[in-house]
Amino acid sequence: MEPRQNLPRLLPNAEVWAWQERARCRSMDTEFFFSGDGEARGARARREQAAKQICLACPVRHECRSHAIATGEYGVWGATSENDRRTTSDPQPGRHRCSTPPRRSVRNT
Repeated sequence: MEPRQNLPRLLPNAEVWAWQERARCRSMDTEFFFSGDGEARGARARREQAAKQICLACPVRHECRSHAIATGEYGVWGATSENDRRTTSDPQPGRHRCSTPPRRSVRNT
């Protein structure tokens, strides 16, 4: 198996990973946050929504989401699914964003 291109290499570092010890999901079954083989679309949507609800009250939600974005994780991390992270450039879902980019003034020099 070849390593993924353009992803940072993760090295063990207790200071960098210490946030995981405070995660609300730490003692939960991982199947709650990751899809199983053959999971139906409706079942997946319900599971992801339930997992996101747990994440919303987590004290390390932002660190978790940042980790998922930086490393290309799959599953629910920091109250975002992989689809959420793929379809938005906003690292903090739920914030209001403009659907169109702001206009830039063009200056002739």
